Amino acid sequence: MDKKKNKKENAVVSFLENTEHMENYNVENSALYRKLQSKVEALNIMRNELEKYRTERDQWKLMAETLQLRYSAIKNTISVHSPNNSVDYSGGSSVRALLTETQQSNIQLQTEVDTLRQRLNEVEGDMALLRKRNRELLNQKKDLSVKSDSVIQEDRQDGWNLEKSKMIAQLEQLKKQIAQLKYDLKGVLDEKEEVVTERDAYKCKAHRLNFELNTALKNEGPQAKILDIDALILENKLLQERLKNLESELEMSKNTVEKHKGLIESKRKKGIMKFTTNKQNLSSQVTDLIDRSHNRETVKNGDDHVSLKTESVSELKEICLGLLDKLNDKSLELSHQRKANKLLAAKIADLQNRITGPNEDKNHTSNFSPSQILLGGYSSAQVDQDHVENNYDKFDHDPITLSPAASSSFMRNSATTSESTKSMASSSEYEKQSAISDVSSEYTMDTINEINGDGSKMVNGNGDDSNELQELPKEIQEMVQKAMSLDE
Repeated sequence: MDKKKNKKENAVVSFLENTEHMENYNVENSALYRKLQSKVEALNIMRNELEKYRTERDQWKLMAETLQLRYSAIKNTISVHSPNNSVDYSGGSSVRALLTETQQSNIQLQTEVDTLRQRLNEVEGDMALLRKRNRELLNQKKDLSVKSDSVIQEDRQDGWNLEKSKMIAQLEQLKKQIAQLKYDLKGVLDEKEEVVTERDAYKCKAHRLNFELNTALKNEGPQAKILDIDALILENKLLQERLKNLESELEMSKNTVEKHKGLIESKRKKGIMKFTTNKQNLSSQVTDLIDRSHNRETVKNGDDHVSLKTESVSELKEICLGLLDKLNDKSLELSHQRKANKLLAAKIADLQNRITGPNEDKNHTSNFSPSQILLGGYSSAQVDQDHVENNYDKFDHDPITLSPAASSSFMRNSATTSESTKSMASSSEYEKQSAISDVSSEYTMDTINEINGDGSKMVNGNGDDSNELQELPKEIQEMVQKAMSLDE
């Protein structure tokens, strides 16, 4: 670990030194570049001055040559006019003055030419120095450029390695995201399959319930009296729960009696009280106290049966009075329970008479649930066909079909009855459909009554209800009116 830390520290220190070296190098390079630019500008200025001086020199040369030509021309004219080489001018003074002026100008021009040559030599020397310095600067610049290129390449390589590591990490993260998305996609597909199966189950359920409603609403021919077994089963469950509650209360009362009895026995063992009679006499006394109305006075006033100590008389009286009240309450509860049991026995006998009554000879229809009777002739193969036909024409394929509002309300009612009792089906198709979900006949008949009740409200109600009746199909309106006329 220490070696790794030292390596990391050395790497950090070397990196900082390299960065400082690069910063110093960049500063020096920028300073040298500025110096080189200043030297180049000075060289350009000197070149411009040199060109200017060259033009002036050429002008002075041209002037000197012109003066030389004029001087030679004048000299020739003088030699032609004076064969004896004697100067004889008409205006001799003017010619002499002109000659002196030309000589002076020639001398002046000669001095200027000398100065210009001297300056030219100086400029050439400066140019040589500048060229030498420029070559040195160019060599330094090349060396620095080579070094900077190497450093830049190293920096680029380091940057590329860092960027490469970042890209690899990003690629790994993207791979993880892709794997997570694939997993989520599988989960969504599984959920979709579950939703599709649930949708098919609800579709079959709605079709089956629609068939039951159509069968119930058609009311073709006289039907046998339908025994609502589901309602009886629910009532039986409620009564069983009440019976269990009463049994639990009875058990609790027995426990309290045993507790009080144990308390009395424990006090008897400790010598607090001594009974003079045996257990049979005590039980007969307790039953006499329960059955008679003047028991309380006997316990309060009669001290003939037990021999008690003086300090425990009041305590024994309170215990006996509490036991007496408790036993009276329990006897009252038992009498009520006997009456309830008699009522239950009467209901069970009535149920047995209804099940095995005269309806047994009418095709045994009383032994079946309402759902089983209403689903006579039902086939689950028509679910998809009816669904497709409903998409094109909702009320043409079946003269008696529920409206979307009624079917949706019925679906909402049927969705709340997932724990209803399954009816006993005879055909295998109905067993398959009931394995998915069944609706109790109680809610089926309640829904039919609600529809009939809504129809009666529509017929006998105000204008808003009549408008709702007009929105229904004609077949349902006729059916509702027929049902109302039959009820009347």
